[in-house]
Amino acid sequence: MRHITVLVLAVAAAGCSSVREAGVLTVSVTEIDGKPAANSNFAVIHPNGKVAWSEVPASGATVSGALHGGDFTILVLTAKGAATQEFTMDGDTKIQVKAGQGGSVRGEARANAKPIAARVWMPIPGKTESPLDRLSHVVRSNADGRFQIDRLPPGKWTLYIGNEGTGYKPVVVKIVEKETTDIGIVETVQ
Repeated sequence: MRHITVLVLAVAAAGCSSVREAGVLTVSVTEIDGKPAANSNFAVIHPNGKVAWSEVPASGATVSGALHGGDFTILVLTAKGAATQEFTMDGDTKIQVKAGQGGSVRGEARANAKPIAARVWMPIPGKTESPLDRLSHVVRSNADGRFQIDRLPPGKWTLYIGNEGTGYKPVVVKIVEKETTDIGIVETVQ
């Protein structure tokens, strides 16, 4: 089984019992078919929504990053699925994440009431600044402005819809496993 290992570093306050210890986080990711994920985009997110650490490791890679002990959510995007899972980092921690089908969002991008060719992207929260970033999850609309973005992890996410000419409009959506959310027409010009 392929593992992604994250070396976690933290400074614990002396005598503070609520501080959780740092350690090594080992994450095993499997696809929806039960096979080890060949590649995964993932982010470890604080409860406040900020990314503690994110990466697109090579298959079976061992990586390290600065991460304090505490409560987190891991977000995983694989070639076939997506998942989110809450975990507590308190010393050495091992978690297994199984990708699910995820959910979908569909809609239509317009500018000045006319359909446009647009990019639709879901950045990893607190990390990605551009739809070209490797940690984004990007699709393009068709010429009629219609789009569907699949394989989104369950939860509340912000999608950005538009193009270089119109700019990108943020749209907050709630994703439910195995369901498609229709957000209707999105006017990208504000």
